[in-house]
Amino acid sequence: EPLASVPAEREVDPETGATVWRCGGVRLVTFRAGHRLARFPDGTEIRSTASYSHTVVSGPGLPSVLVDADIDRTARLHARGEKVPIAKGGERIRSRVAFADGTRVTTTYNTRITSKVRGKVSVLRPDGTEVVAADSFEADSSVVLFRPRHIFKGGTLSHLKIGDPDQAL
Repeated sequence: EPLASVPAEREVDPETGATVWRCGGVRLVTFRAGHRLARFPDGTEIRSTASYSHTVVSGPGLPSVLVDADIDRTARLHARGEKVPIAKGGERIRSRVAFADGTRVTTTYNTRITSKVRGKVSVLRPDGTEVVAADSFEADSSVVLFRPRHIFKGGTLSHLKIGDPDQAL
């Protein structure tokens, strides 16, 4: 069945020049520079850059999520076995989640040919407790590293004196 059409209203804000669409309680704003904001009745907001390279999703009572769309797209293509640009090589942050208590969750993706780790999920609590889960270059293999707060001396895994951060895992 085709979806029923919902009437939408369009206007241009005289002060900012932004185009505002209203439809079913949702507002979509496109600013002059091309940045976009979608605001939903429940308070959820989706903000994106003009090039759509970065998107932030936030909602009342929920953590904010930042997604690097370029890296996410590259990771998905690479996972399907497609060729990816070498210029995007090295460890790159794919997404970040910021919780109200200060906990951070980061996903990274690495396209370096010599990398032993393609993707990682890191959780860092405000007290210094860190958990890192990483895949491995070897089939059906992954690693989970737990660093409890009582051994935290500041810094991150990349600051350990063990060479390449991939070697820590």
